[in-house]
Amino acid sequence: MGLGFKYHLATIVAIFFALTLGLVVGSLYVSPQVADSQKRAILSLRDSMDKDVVSQRSQVRRYQEFFSLTTPRLLREELNGATVAIIQTGDYPNATNSIRETLRLSNAQVACVVRMGKFLNRADDLIKAGLESLHENSNNSRLAKTKEGVIRQVVALLGDTTDQKSELSGILDREEIAAFERNKEVRSAPRLVIVVAGSSVEGTDRVEQLDSPLLSMLSGAGLRIVACEPENVANSDFPVYAVQGVTVPTIEKVDSDIGRCFLVFTLKDMHTANGGVNPSNP
Repeated sequence: MGLGFKYHLATIVAIFFALTLGLVVGSLYVSPQVADSQKRAILSLRDSMDKDVVSQRSQVRRYQEFFSLTTPRLLREELNGATVAIIQTGDYPNATNSIRETLRLSNAQVACVVRMGKFLNRADDLIKAGLESLHENSNNSRLAKTKEGVIRQVVALLGDTTDQKSELSGILDREEIAAFERNKEVRSAPRLVIVVAGSSVEGTDRVEQLDSPLLSMLSGAGLRIVACEPENVANSDFPVYAVQGVTVPTIEKVDSDIGRCFLVFTLKDMHTANGGVNPSNP
């Protein structure tokens, strides 16, 4: 008959007791000189690490100052002749303003800025009911009757500044569907579109309801698109873009100096890929 469980348990207890006793006895025989030497070594190592951290922080600060001073020079006139539209679908208007300033530095022409309202950020049946209610007012007769149709109208308005279309943009703005801010000095239609995404709350379905169909129609219209998010975004939409199969260039932290450079150089590549010519102005 083999050894019982109690025998094995007693053996394990004895082993741990011996280890504990060895540690206690060993600590009693460590001389004060050895302990003091170890303490000095630890303090020296900590002091060295603190100095390294301070040095690294100083170096990072110098890099940040360098980028801050040189970014305007790097971006200057990089987008000469490029006409751009900005569409804000997300929750960060400050990022939109930062992008406008970046485009100004690079000498791009901002044809219009569109801020999408929350009207289209709903299921199709709810939007259809809302549009039917709006159509009861004869002043809204030019408004499309489906979400797809309304998004198509928004895309069409990006490059059309006729009085008739301006009237439609007023309807969209009044009903809080999409607010248009147009630069009347820009005569050519935009070929490049910047979509400003990013959600302030978790679990929103805005990408599925709005961004995805909007980006699909922009691409179908032959426009080149880049999506951006600010540095302080609470919830990034880009993982949801990937799940939804949205394949456009994405730029994080677009309001940082590095993000601004990435944005301009990405737009420049898109612009020069077509010879720097807008489709409406061959």
